[in-house]
Amino acid sequence: MSTSTRQEDNHVEDCNTDHLNSEGNSKLRQAPQQDARSVQTLRYETHEHENRKPCDGILMKKPGSRSLHVQKHTCSNCGYPSATIRKYNWGEKAKRRKTTGTGRMRSLKHIARKAKNGFQLGAPKGARGPSAQQAST
Repeated sequence: MSTSTRQEDNHVEDCNTDHLNSEGNSKLRQAPQQDARSVQTLRYETHEHENRKPCDGILMKKPGSRSLHVQKHTCSNCGYPSATIRKYNWGEKAKRRKTTGTGRMRSLKHIARKAKNGFQLGAPKGARGPSAQQAST
């Protein structure tokens, strides 16, 4: 019996006394408080983030987004290589973003002005210059 009590006494002496305060009382020390800013800036990175591919899609010229699937070779934004633009009735806002009038309209922006004048051809009446003289002769 005496050997077991010696082992217990040694165990008590070897224990870590970090949890005792300066008076020797068994009062737990409080951990230092961190402000909210330092907690928000902590980043937890896992191996899933490290092994992730940098980009899953190829940059597309037509819609200007990184939405061309590498293996399927189809664009999730515009539907390329399909001849028609990809659009669905359940995506009303998406249809508004892609509709006519949201881009450059290189030729269509002149149609309203030309239609107002009846799609006239040639130089206007009374115009001066080489183009007007060729039209009159």
